[in-house]
Amino acid sequence: MIDEVLIITSNESKIKEISKILEDYEITAIPKTFDIEEARKDTLEEVSKLKAIAAFEHFKKPLLVDDTGIFFEAFKDFPGVVTRFIFDQIGFEGILKLLIGKRRGAYYKSCITFIAENIEPVTFTGEFHGKIAEEPSKIVDNKFPYDSIFIPNNEIVPRIELEYNKRIESSHRRKALMEFKDYLDRL
Repeated sequence: MIDEVLIITSNESKIKEISKILEDYEITAIPKTFDIEEARKDTLEEVSKLKAIAAFEHFKKPLLVDDTGIFFEAFKDFPGVVTRFIFDQIGFEGILKLLIGKRRGAYYKSCITFIAENIEPVTFTGEFHGKIAEEPSKIVDNKFPYDSIFIPNNEIVPRIELEYNKRIESSHRRKALMEFKDYLDRL
């Protein structure tokens, strides 16, 4: 049984969420920063796997890499692997303009890849469905800006406005990490 795992990211918000979820599974998350040039690939799964392999070659310890994107149902696979780039280029105004007159359904998808000594990379996925708001919340997390416009199913406010534990109780990361925990239980 693995009781600690490196979390490869410099995103403090991801570290907080992943650490909190893994704590529920009695796994200690150890944050590590490792500069990995983001590969331009078609899927989050490919990006996550390549990052995990590169990080494992450096650290040689069990680790997780999370690559997450948001997908708008009005567009095929968009923004997906370029989620952050799109926000940095056009911000809330541009995103909301893109969705005028279009379906507003959206979902987050996390691909979390685990790799360890004598264990090939294994990727676990989780999705979290909702819709894009008509306008952004006044609260903004610069690490997860889409939370200011993403309203989870069965909610009436953007994710950023929900109490933290409620925000992560059925999140895309929790779903992927539940798969990870099930995998570890079968090892």
